[in-house]
Amino acid sequence: MYGLMYVKPAQMLTALEDMVGAGTWKECFAAFVQTWKYKAPMTYDFIFFVNNYLKKDLYWFWDKWFMHFGYPDLAIRKVDGNKVIIENRGLLPIPFTVHFTDESGNEKDMVFHANAWKGSNSMFIDVSRFRFSKIEVKCNLVTDYELKDNIWEKQ
Repeated sequence: MYGLMYVKPAQMLTALEDMVGAGTWKECFAAFVQTWKYKAPMTYDFIFFVNNYLKKDLYWFWDKWFMHFGYPDLAIRKVDGNKVIIENRGLLPIPFTVHFTDESGNEKDMVFHANAWKGSNSMFIDVSRFRFSKIEVKCNLVTDYELKDNIWEKQ
């Protein structure tokens, strides 16, 4: 039971690395460790350090991961002609992939980083260039809370 407490911070760090890039994240984290060695940093020390190092305001990211009870739950809310609406019902900013399959079995992926959720809990994807029969939202970082709303199939 106690081992589960460390899953969410590890997932958050992985989402952050995915969003800023592996090389940049490695440099940032190494600088944090060097700056704070032999000290006892708190959560806010980490947040402020990363924001300053990256020269980005990531409050929207930290807020959902640390200050509120967000959980991984993405859903295909609506497919309407050339638009697909993806909703982040759990409010946790996580990376995800939208996987399209056409009637011939050809597949295409669109990859999104956690910053896709900056400022909104839903997003529109223009799919006018695709002829698809199936759409699936995949969360490779974490297990989605409700998987049945992650798949849409043409009737």
